[in-house]
Amino acid sequence: MRSSSPPIARGAWLATSCRARLKHELNCRTALPEKSSSACCGSRSGLQPTKKSDPLINTQGDSMIDYKPMLGQKGPTFHCRVEAGKIKEYAAAVDDMSEFYWTDDAGQQYAPPTFSHVYRSGKMSAMSSADLTRFVQGEHEIVYHKPLRPGDEISYDIEIVSVTEKDGRQSGPIALIVLQTVLRDPAGEPVQTIRQTFVGKR
Repeated sequence: MRSSSPPIARGAWLATSCRARLKHELNCRTALPEKSSSACCGSRSGLQPTKKSDPLINTQGDSMIDYKPMLGQKGPTFHCRVEAGKIKEYAAAVDDMSEFYWTDDAGQQYAPPTFSHVYRSGKMSAMSSADLTRFVQGEHEIVYHKPLRPGDEISYDIEIVSVTEKDGRQSGPIALIVLQTVLRDPAGEPVQTIRQTFVGKR
């Protein structure tokens, strides 16, 4: 009688085999010279070595980008009105059943802490001069000065408040850009201060 491996064993073997093949192909991808005709991993027309000009891999041979002129750049101020229905929609989306978000008493209803992100469609406008494909977000900080309530009229002021250039240990020259968004009420008092730090290749 022909024996067969249990389903779990076959599945484990298949996963191990796929991982080994993927590791082998990745090794071939980085080991092959640029114009090599080797048939490593089979004949694959789409398999190409990584080039040094890739901005996400190596920029030592390229001229570095100076991000310092971006300091002080601002996005356009935009305004919104907090709506009771939108608070409930957001609470449902994040699965938060707190009574403070669902009450029909406008005097007792508050918006969730991160609700302000709903209206931040233009938050990256201050960085419009940068190639955003070179950046990832490193930190995100929110300072709450007072809660958002239904009927509140809020303005958003966006500005780049810090640009720091330094040499990363492994990634080479990098830039740290801090984007600050301040939410204000009609009297100009801050409601929230949001600071995002972006890390980018130079």
